[in-house]
Amino acid sequence: MSSVFFLAEAQNPAAGVFFRNLKYGDFGEDVKELQKFLNSNILTMVSVLGAGSAGNETLFFGYATLNAVKKFQESYRSEILLPLGLAQGTGFVGASTRAKIESIRNRAVFNIFSAEQLTLGRLPQSQSLSFLGFQSDELHLAYPSSYYGKPGLDITLLGSGFTEENSVHFGNAKQIVAVSENRGTIQIKVPDVPFGKYDVWVANSKGESEKIFFIVTDPNAKNPEIISMFPEEAQGGDTVAIKGKNFSPDGNEIHLGFATVNNLPSSDGQTLTFTLPNFEFSPRQSSGENKAEAGSFVPKIKLPGMVYVLNAGGISNGKEFTLIYNYK
Repeated sequence: MSSVFFLAEAQNPAAGVFFRNLKYGDFGEDVKELQKFLNSNILTMVSVLGAGSAGNETLFFGYATLNAVKKFQESYRSEILLPLGLAQGTGFVGASTRAKIESIRNRAVFNIFSAEQLTLGRLPQSQSLSFLGFQSDELHLAYPSSYYGKPGLDITLLGSGFTEENSVHFGNAKQIVAVSENRGTIQIKVPDVPFGKYDVWVANSKGESEKIFFIVTDPNAKNPEIISMFPEEAQGGDTVAIKGKNFSPDGNEIHLGFATVNNLPSSDGQTLTFTLPNFEFSPRQSSGENKAEAGSFVPKIKLPGMVYVLNAGGISNGKEFTLIYNYK
């Protein structure tokens, strides 16, 4: 897990709503405004669905916001990071990052998709996908128009830095040569490969992009569905049961936002039971601060999120879930 570095940027004031530096663990309306800004660009979205997603921004600067800030900083590496002698994003919103955010807000550059269009299912194919509000020549792969589908399905990959000749990789099973007409989208058909979950990435003359996942589905399998969860609030180590439909006999994955539980069996196709992983990220330890003293009060933080089930039938609906952890 990446460490958090709190960078002491020069304290030049930035106009607008961001009057203070922001870091992991902060609360406030300015955190919510930061999430709204990040969600206005598909490459820096805090979350696709649930807490932190477009229209569901929160007051808490959590791990998803931290990662989104890093992506933003790295997208403007030459303006934010390199002058400070940094090559990678820190996730700390100091004066340099705030100034860049305000300059973009003032130009109103970001205007991509609505919250209803950005789901783990599909973006409408009728929607124009030529989003060029993200003005970066660096190679990035953000999202597919669908995260699952059977061979032959038309999908669009969204990102930046695409060229006239790109190689789209479905794991080691298939490589597709594809053209991008606008640097921001690539249109392909799902290849005829064995059913399952694949890492997908784009390679071209600029290098290789980040990896995303795609599920090549079995046409005979039905989409999984979550009906209920018990309990709906839990902490690491608790046993959680999901009730639903169309769970596979084996190979089900549960995505929790902060962790993934792999290869879960379901004997009846309707029940998945698992132990909730521990959420181990400690902002105090990562920043070099002292840990809470023995016997001192350690507040419990509740983080809302969404849970999904993935299997050969695709991706389920999302179910709201609250993670409880100790802020150490």
